[in-house]
Amino acid sequence: MPGQDRLNFIQQTLARAGTGWTQAAAVAVLAALPVAAFAQSFQDWQLTCADGTCALSQTIAAEGEVWLATIRLQLGGDILLAEVLVPSGVHLASGIFLQSGAAMVAADWQRCTPQVCRAALGLDDGMTAQWQRGVAAQVRYRPAPDAPVVAFDLSLMGLTAGLAALEVAR
Repeated sequence: MPGQDRLNFIQQTLARAGTGWTQAAAVAVLAALPVAAFAQSFQDWQLTCADGTCALSQTIAAEGEVWLATIRLQLGGDILLAEVLVPSGVHLASGIFLQSGAAMVAADWQRCTPQVCRAALGLDDGMTAQWQRGVAAQVRYRPAPDAPVVAFDLSLMGLTAGLAALEVAR
C-alpha cells in the first residue's frame, strides 16, 4: 500500500475505531508494519513484500471493528512460519491455539508490548496441506485471566493461491 494510501487507511480505521483500546492496538500494529513495496490480495489474504521480506497476512476483527488477531505467514526453509498477533493483556498461561479439522496446535508466546502480544509456530507440510484444503481454521485464546476463551474463524479462502505467490516472491 503506497504511503499516502496507507495513511488514509489508518486515518479511516481510526475514525471507525472509536475509543476502544483494541481498536487502538490494531491501528498501532498497522502503523508499525513497513510500507509495502508490493501488495496483492488473494481473497481473504494479503501478500506484502517490503525490504526483501514477503508475508501473507490476514487481520480478523469482531463486530464493531474490534481487532481480534493478525496472522502473518512467511516461508522459513521447509516449514511455513505463522506469527499470531493479538491485543496485549491476553492471559498468557492459557495459551493460544490454531485448529483446522481435528488438529489443534499451540503457538508459543514470543513477547508482548503495551499494544500487542506475539506468538509463533511452524506449520509442517501436513498442517499446511490441511489448511489449503480447508475453508476456515479457528483461533482461540483467553483475552484476560477472568474472561472466557475467545474462539473465531480464520478464513482460509485464497490461501493456496497466496502461498503460491509467496513462494514465487521468495
